[in-house]
Amino acid sequence: MDFNPPLAGKTIIFNGPVRKLLTDPLEKLRHLIHRRIPSISK
Repeated sequence: MDFNPPLAGKTIIFNGPVRKLLTDPLEKLRHLIHRRIPSISK
């Protein structure tokens, strides 16, 4: 479900800095969980 109707179906271009490149799958999982639940440490 798209909760952002004005942008639905449009191409969005975003420029931003890469802070860290995650290559280890376990490290990726830890960071994803930390984004949703900040009280869990990375």
